Amino acid sequence: MGRAAFLGRLRIVFKVISWVAVVPLVASAALTVAMLSEDRAAFEPTFVNSTGDILEQAGLARWQFLTWAAAIVALLFAALVWLAWIYFATRFLRIVGVEPPRYGPLSAVALHFLPIVAHVMPMVIMSELERVTRDPLRWRDLPANWLPATSWLAGRLSLTAMALTGVFQERAQTPHQYSMALWLMVLATVGCAGGVYLFNRFLSRMQRLQMVLAVKITEEQAQGHS
Repeated sequence: MGRAAFLGRLRIVFKVISWVAVVPLVASAALTVAMLSEDRAAFEPTFVNSTGDILEQAGLARWQFLTWAAAIVALLFAALVWLAWIYFATRFLRIVGVEPPRYGPLSAVALHFLPIVAHVMPMVIMSELERVTRDPLRWRDLPANWLPATSWLAGRLSLTAMALTGVFQERAQTPHQYSMALWLMVLATVGCAGGVYLFNRFLSRMQRLQMVLAVKITEEQAQGHS
């Protein structure tokens, strides 16, 4: 029960950090829309290239970049908490003695960093964690839940898009290119906020399943000692 409660505390930390990240994310999107509503010619002095520094720019462009950067930093902290949750959630299953997934705690974390594999395996890890926790005895026969895969795809694709839009803004040479980068930023922001929602929904579901499993294991152990 204590380990399930610890996972619940990690979930809360992730929830707080991830939603804190959404605040500057939304602010950045609002500033981006405001910039897009201006005259396209006004984009010219806001280009971020080898001849200028975004921190030296005035007006909306500077604050749009700073809020975007703040959101990225907060999301990186949330990612660290997520990796800690993956590690301890996998370890939890081994400690309570149920049939574990096909990977250990360290390999579950390491698979998030391997090229190409990192785009797919986290979905598999999340899906197996959910099924094992839902029914440790028959998890291989359970249908896959849509939530793990959808959460990972939304989060991964939107974060990748956010990083790319930063590059596009830096390399923009014309007002049209710059405005296209800003539109992509708005879309990436919407996707990222949706990914945060789905991730927290997944973790909430996992917390319920982990507590149910912990209670079941505790009761079985108590009956075995009686």
